[in-house]
Amino acid sequence: MFEAFPLVVQAELHRIGENQRWLAEQLGISHVSVSNWLGGKRRPSAESMEAVARAFGRSASWLLEQMELGPLATPAPAPVDDEACPQCGRKGEAA
Repeated sequence: MFEAFPLVVQAELHRIGENQRWLAEQLGISHVSVSNWLGGKRRPSAESMEAVARAFGRSASWLLEQMELGPLATPAPAPVDDEACPQCGRKGEAA
């Protein structure tokens, strides 16, 4: 189940248009620590995982559920109008 943690976090970062540095700032830790988590080099503590969920405005149970189901369980909404996604550049359609 833990193997899904990096995928879930990356998907949520993508959904909100933020990056690893933003998450590190929210958590008050170095971006290297976040990079190590998302690269699978280190595992965050339970407390850190709860803080990650809070940084996204989510509950710890939401994070655990997403890790169990996988990051595609809650797909990212498509961008609207002509706004491009800051991560992938995908553009939405006019509303």
